Amino acid sequence: MTEALRNYERLDTSNSRIAGYLADVQVRRGLAHACLGSGASAVVDVQAGIISYIRFASPSRLDHNYFGLARVLMIGADVLGAYGDPDVALAAAQTGVSWLITALQGGTVDPEAESTTAYLVGALSVEIEVLTTLFRSAETVNARSALTWLGAQPVTTLTGQRRAQSPCLSAATRGLEATVHELTRTDPAHRDLVELLLTHPIEPVCVPVFRTQPEQLIPAARTAGKAANSLFRSNPSAAMRLGLEAHYLLAFALERDLGLGSSSIGTAAGGLPRPQPGEFADIVTEWALLLRALANQFERAGDLPMGRDLRSWSARVSDH
Repeated sequence: MTEALRNYERLDTSNSRIAGYLADVQVRRGLAHACLGSGASAVVDVQAGIISYIRFASPSRLDHNYFGLARVLMIGADVLGAYGDPDVALAAAQTGVSWLITALQGGTVDPEAESTTAYLVGALSVEIEVLTTLFRSAETVNARSALTWLGAQPVTTLTGQRRAQSPCLSAATRGLEATVHELTRTDPAHRDLVELLLTHPIEPVCVPVFRTQPEQLIPAARTAGKAANSLFRSNPSAAMRLGLEAHYLLAFALERDLGLGSSSIGTAAGGLPRPQPGEFADIVTEWALLLRALANQFERAGDLPMGRDLRSWSARVSDH
């Protein structure tokens, strides 16, 4: 899949169809990373693919971009549910389902197509899994009713498997919003996190970077990363959630500068403010150290694949 991405990158990614092919491969690679336990890479890929489709899709135009976005949202929701913020995963699943149902009603998609049903069943299953994790089981009634209408039952998802098996369950199920509010109640020193990560979202918050405005991505990530470093001993679950979210923001904001990822990230991030050279070096150093600390934490908790993935990221970032 990485080779396929490189081949697509040689083409004109301002063309929406080519950009869509690139985004599809990016999301599929993210799913493959997730199946291997490499969650830090999985979310970065899925996020980039979703945003690439968002650049071209419009809710008022039922075309291939519209369906493409619905599809990658539903696929990506499972990866986000396994390794990201559950609230973001829920938004991705529900938005993808809503867009696909609108496309079905508009006659753009064949309702009998096997893939259409599979995407819907998968996303609805993730929705049920995440709502249950968030202790909101009463809200699963709509998703369960939709599955009944489709003549289907909830299927096994990465989200469910990770929540059942992960030694890092508390970090896997903890939402960023709940984490931040809990921290600010006990320590007002963390109140900057509310302003930077919760107050100015881009709706729907279906990828981590939509937690804040583009110009605040790097300040928000640095603040979250510093908070994580201060909490690894006293509150490791909060530290892991904040640290991972910082990584997802920095990967989107800086991968183009570091030459670490495919152009689908660079193109989507092209309008972001660039850090100054001196500041850039400090950010990269902080990021690499945070990744190393996260790797240590996941390894101590017994999640070795995630630890290896985070160490790989730390090494790549440090090289720059």
